[in-house]
Amino acid sequence: MPLDLTEYKVLSFDIYGTLINWEKGIYEQLLELLGGPEVERAIGATSAEGMRHDLLSMYHQFERTLQKSYPDMSYQTVLQEIYNLIAERLELPADQVKAQEFGASIEKWPAFSDTVEAMQMLSRHYKLVVLSNVDENSFAGTRRGPLYGVKFDAIYIASAIGSYKPDLANFEYLIEHVRKDFGVEKDKILHVAHSLLHDHVPAKKIGLRPGVWIERRGRRAIMNGDVDGLIERGRVDFGATYKNLGEFAMAAEKAFEGRRK
Repeated sequence: MPLDLTEYKVLSFDIYGTLINWEKGIYEQLLELLGGPEVERAIGATSAEGMRHDLLSMYHQFERTLQKSYPDMSYQTVLQEIYNLIAERLELPADQVKAQEFGASIEKWPAFSDTVEAMQMLSRHYKLVVLSNVDENSFAGTRRGPLYGVKFDAIYIASAIGSYKPDLANFEYLIEHVRKDFGVEKDKILHVAHSLLHDHVPAKKIGLRPGVWIERRGRRAIMNGDVDGLIERGRVDFGATYKNLGEFAMAAEKAFEGRRK
C-alpha cells in the first residue's frame, strides 16, 4: 500500500547526509588539511574514487567508535579526534591547529542543491524537526550558511540529548518532545533520512512507522551500510524511497493537492 503522506503532522530529519552533502564536505576538508598528494601516497590508491572510498571509510570507522565511546563529547571535538586518528593511521604529521580547523569545518559542508527549496515546500504541510548528531555551535554555523532560508520548528541534537544516534535514547527524546512540543503522537511522525545505520535501523527498533529513505548516492554511499543486506535481515523498513529531497517534496505537494480536490 503506497505511503499516504497526508497522514503525518511532523517530519523529523537527519541533517548531515540528507540535507547536507557531508561526504563531499568531509572529503574535501580532509584532503585540503592533510594534503592531497600526501594522502594519495599514504593510502596508495590507484584511482581518485579509491582514495575517496578509503579516506571516508576511515572517517566512518573512527566516528562510530568515538560517538559510542564518548556520547557526551561535542561533535566538533569528535571531528578533531578523527582528524588526529586519520593522520596517525596514514603516518602523517600531527597538527592540532589543522585538527581544530577540521572540527570547525562543519559550516563549510555544502547543502545538496535541492535542499533549501524542498524544505521550504515541506514547511507548508508539516512541522519540521531536526534530529541530528551535532552540537549547538556547529549546527548554528550550518543554519547560518548552507541551510540559510530553512525554518525548523524544533531542533533536537546530540549535545542536548546526551548521546548520538543510533542510540535509542535519541529517538525516545524525539517522540517525547514532539508529543510535548506539538501534541503529536509518534504514529504521526515521519522520519526522513539518508542514513541507514544511524536513522532507519533505530527508528524501526523504537517503533516509528516506516520512514522515508532519501537515496542520495544510494548504494554507492560510503558511510551508510549495505541497504540490501539490511532489508533482507529485516532491520530497516521504508514507507517510501526517493532519489532526493526535491523528489520527496514534490510527492508531498502532489499528495496534499489531491486531498484538496
